[in-house]
Amino acid sequence: MRDGIQSLSWDGRNAAALAVPAGTYLVRITASNASGVRCQAVGTVQLAR
Repeated sequence: MRDGIQSLSWDGRNAAALAVPAGTYLVRITASNASGVRCQAVGTVQLAR
């Protein structure tokens, strides 16, 4: 993994590859550095169809 700013995307599908309905979804991102120190960020994503 690279240092610095990263990005991610979501195609609006669940683990079964089915499209999820429009709505507000909770997103949690966990990152760790080379020393194993972890941090988390939690936010929401609004999906419109």
